[in-house]
Amino acid sequence: MKKVVVCIDRDRYEIDIDDSVFDDYKLEGCTQIIERLMTNGDHRIPAFMFCEEVDSTKIKIQIKCGTYNSYKIMINAGYHVMAEKLRVAFFKTDHLDLADEPIQNKAQ
Repeated sequence: MKKVVVCIDRDRYEIDIDDSVFDDYKLEGCTQIIERLMTNGDHRIPAFMFCEEVDSTKIKIQIKCGTYNSYKIMINAGYHVMAEKLRVAFFKTDHLDLADEPIQNKAQ
């Protein structure tokens, strides 16, 4: 099991993900947090979210983190209508189509 922290705006959510089941356990952590928020009626999702692995060994190591495209995470979670609303709103303000962007940044 891997413990990850998903950051959405100023909120931080910790979740344990079975890394033997999910190749990209950080992506799965983001997806599960989106599912939890949507189920609870919280639709205030920004265009990007961050996820980092929590090292429970207390040894100082390089932090494994990533920036994720919320639009694609919402699609992965099955919230297609909400994802489309986010994509349109973000395009209006930032002139960037989230559908054309990768699900995760490549810099690690």
